[in-house]
Amino acid sequence: MPTPCALSWWLLLGLMLCQQVLKGQKQTGSLEFVYHSQQELESTLKRMNEEHSSISYLHSIGESVQGVPLWVIVIGLTPKAHQVGVPDFKYIGNIHGNEPVGRELLLHLVHHLLTHYGQDPNITALINSTRIHVLPAMNPDGFKVAVPGDCDGEQGRTNFHGVDLNRNFPDFFTKNPVPREPETQAVMTWFRSENFVLSAVLHGGAMVVVYPYSNDEGGLTGEIQYADEDVFQHLAKVYSFAHPEIQKGNLCGDTFPKGIVKGAKWYPIVGLKGRVLDSAGKPVPEAVLQILNRKDSLSHRTNALGEFYKLLLPGNYTFQVEAKGFLPLSETVQVTDSTDSYSANVHGFVVIKKRKLYPRPWSSFAAPWGAPLHL
Repeated sequence: MPTPCALSWWLLLGLMLCQQVLKGQKQTGSLEFVYHSQQELESTLKRMNEEHSSISYLHSIGESVQGVPLWVIVIGLTPKAHQVGVPDFKYIGNIHGNEPVGRELLLHLVHHLLTHYGQDPNITALINSTRIHVLPAMNPDGFKVAVPGDCDGEQGRTNFHGVDLNRNFPDFFTKNPVPREPETQAVMTWFRSENFVLSAVLHGGAMVVVYPYSNDEGGLTGEIQYADEDVFQHLAKVYSFAHPEIQKGNLCGDTFPKGIVKGAKWYPIVGLKGRVLDSAGKPVPEAVLQILNRKDSLSHRTNALGEFYKLLLPGNYTFQVEAKGFLPLSETVQVTDSTDSYSANVHGFVVIKKRKLYPRPWSSFAAPWGAPLHL
């Protein structure tokens, strides 16, 4: 499970924009640099959604223990619905109620994206090519009782039931039999409702970017390297290198080389997206894609539209594609640096249906030597 008080992983999209907030760069419109109460956060999200309704959609994914809505705002050309070939990203803040910095950063990020659409070419291109989902506050009950200025205390860290939501999710390597809290269950249901490609969770405390996995089959060792570790490390460094303080790696009494938990080489991060179709051009859902000759490569399944998304570094990769009722397909794909186009490489796979074999009538069988078979 992720360590507490850590800026937790991934997503490069918009994280650099958060730095503009930290540096105090001027914002378009009015959004105060103060901690917003839950009521103020809700009214601010509603106002921004109304003012930019053509590219935003505000909805609640559930409620906290005390019945507070968990608001998610979606930003994109089609904010209410996924479109083929458009990746979905999600941000989550304030999992620990007494860590409110991420909550405010995400609120300002939403404001920055919406107010700069059509003005800033990079932001316009990002919104035109992605759907960005933002949950600023996962633990509003904890935030309500947190003590301002208490940087070392525990009050407000957990939800109303006293449960640490950051350790309430299923674990990738071991069973986590604890009952799921309403906030956790709402977020898990949300995860299943969308085909998220990347995620970022903002905590407060240590100045570091944490990337998967924080534990493994051997426990909290971090010694096992996985197939996608090159991608994870690179994504962590994208943020670390863009942050003037985190990249120093020796802040707040902690030492993290280059601002991440492990060293990494510097590569452009790209990826591959596309669809698995049958020979008639129909999507094949639940097709399993796996990269061959890549240690511990995790398999990916296509969604109902036959879509898949896979983050990779530039190179050649051989994919094995399997689907029920279809012949397996092995195909090598070259992934190139396409970051300037604001899109992953696009490649489609076509699988062929298995031929059904029907038993031939007895009268048509012949003996091995060619003579008629009489029964």
